[in-house]
Amino acid sequence: MSAAWWRVAGKDVRVELRSRATLVPALLTGLLVVVVGLLAFHDLPERGMVAAGVLWIGLAFAGALGLARAFGAERDRGTLDVLLTLPVERGHVYLGKVAASFATILLVALVLVPVYLVAGGEPVPLQWPGLLLVLTLGALGLAATGTMMSALASGARGRETLLPVLLVPVLVPLLLASVHATQDALAGLPFARWRAEVLVLVGYDLAFLAASTLLFEWGV
Repeated sequence: MSAAWWRVAGKDVRVELRSRATLVPALLTGLLVVVVGLLAFHDLPERGMVAAGVLWIGLAFAGALGLARAFGAERDRGTLDVLLTLPVERGHVYLGKVAASFATILLVALVLVPVYLVAGGEPVPLQWPGLLLVLTLGALGLAATGTMMSALASGARGRETLLPVLLVPVLVPLLLASVHATQDALAGLPFARWRAEVLVLVGYDLAFLAASTLLFEWGV
């Protein structure tokens, strides 16, 4: 039973590797946002100040695009009811979906950041281990939040439209902390200057994962 979430995640990853129906559109969307950001802010003397915002807007758009399929694709294929009736706790189904979405979002993030830095001529940040930590925590929060909202919206007729409406207000604390921490990491500031934002991300991730696992068990 303890490995049930891992099997759900493995199933989703195998399906994605065969179809690439989520990763490719999410990656293209993120790259498009980054390119627009580079073109829009290329003449700003303090372009590095807006880099974090551009990167996280790209990740949020890319994540929302991919997360819309987290449960929608299962419902369209008629496999959602089968998945929910498996002899495992439903919370494990949620955690497996989160793990698969997290892998996709983190992969997109690890592509977008180097592309932005290279294309924009930005120096490699000295705080790159901290930047990687922020990207990991932010991607986990996006996956945890988006998976739950995708489950709630999956039965609606216009779920692709409904998901951003549900998702964006809940993501505000996560995005604010992620943008500020990323901005400080790119600027090479010491970790003590942005430790508070990292703690906010850790608290957000833990709280949303715990609450969503319990709610998914009883409400989906």
